[in-house]
Amino acid sequence: MSTQYAASILEDRPATANRTPEGKTPAPRTFGASTPESFQRAQEQLDRRRKLEADANAKRLEFHSSNLKIETTTSQNCPLSPDDEIFAQQQEEASKRARSYSSVNSTSIVSPGDMTSPLMSIPLFLQ
Repeated sequence: MSTQYAASILEDRPATANRTPEGKTPAPRTFGASTPESFQRAQEQLDRRRKLEADANAKRLEFHSSNLKIETTTSQNCPLSPDDEIFAQQQEEASKRARSYSSVNSTSIVSPGDMTSPLMSIPLFLQ
């Protein structure tokens, strides 16, 4: 009595996606020898493909640049709203306040001995 493993009986197993029909591998593809004419045709086809890709890139860049031009020209043609002047004044006042606040807090340091200690509010030269 001989025992056979289930994996060895291929005919009894159900067909799977990995199994080819009749369990045969297709014949390898054979390519004809390259001739000067076939090489020339392949070169021409490659040149046509490259030209089409270059044209597509040029059109894509032109489209993007024209969209940018449209967006910038529409923003320049918009009339000013009444709030624009008020907003500009508020921005100018805020920048003046920021400059004045920063000048209050800035101190000029003459020498390292004039610096205050971060732990104490007593200048170092008085200690």
